[in-house]
Amino acid sequence: MSNGWIKVPALAAALALGLGATAAGAQQGSGGAQQGPGMQQQGGPSGVEEPQPEQPTFTSQQKRRFVDAYLEIIEIQEQYTADIEQTDSGEKARKLQEEANDKMVTAIEDNGLSVPEYSEIANAMDMNPELRDEISSMIRQRRNQ
Repeated sequence: MSNGWIKVPALAAALALGLGATAAGAQQGSGGAQQGPGMQQQGGPSGVEEPQPEQPTFTSQQKRRFVDAYLEIIEIQEQYTADIEQTDSGEKARKLQEEANDKMVTAIEDNGLSVPEYSEIANAMDMNPELRDEISSMIRQRRNQ
């Protein structure tokens, strides 16, 4: 039994916790076109104004805390994935998932973020390639230490 929650750990952890779904849904209505800084227009080609989604900004401390929590969440997921996949009991798999989720919440909070803050950063990474690249680079650096 393969779980989707292991494929995209940061966002999946937030979604597994049930806290990122509304923020992700709210941000998906931004349209397909991406504009760089300074390229915001008041009206589209048809003259109809389109609201520009507000890009949240995060401090370097929040980003570091996110990376620390993310790396711990990866470890938790790795610890629980095999057990969850190997169990033949749906009830046991559910209990293991709940236990993993509890540990993920603790990892987030122990690193100085609330679960909603963690989810917001994870969702922002989905919408902002520059933020995603920056945090991915931080993760690579931490893993290479």
